[in-house]
Amino acid sequence: MAYDWRIFANGEMVFQDVTQDRWERVTADYEKDILGTWEGKRSNDESGFDDGKEHRWAFRADGTYTFYDKVDGEWKATDDVMNDYILDGILLCTRWKANGTGKEENREWWEIESVNNGAMKWKALRLRDDGTTYTANYELVKVK
Repeated sequence: MAYDWRIFANGEMVFQDVTQDRWERVTADYEKDILGTWEGKRSNDESGFDDGKEHRWAFRADGTYTFYDKVDGEWKATDDVMNDYILDGILLCTRWKANGTGKEENREWWEIESVNNGAMKWKALRLRDDGTTYTANYELVKVK
């Protein structure tokens, strides 16, 4: 499907872009596969909210999750006041708010690339402050 975008200012065209889009039906549904506890970390150098350390997520069927940090070798649940997620096919949307005054709500969107044999991979296109983009990746394993 082709699109011709034009932006006008004061009657003059200031921008035009002709693009060709390709649409593909997504049939994967990870709604049941994501349930349970997963641990992992980013598998590349960049990710917006990540500190490069291993973390855990415990996803529940009610659309909430618990996030864990490893402190002195032990997993400790964060005291966030909100941890919600929505999963639609392969699109995983998360939002959270840390406990404390002045803390703001944060959100991230991920594409689940695969869930196979107790391993899950996420990827997401992210925007740097300078306007360039990069792909963030996470690799997780299911905790038994």
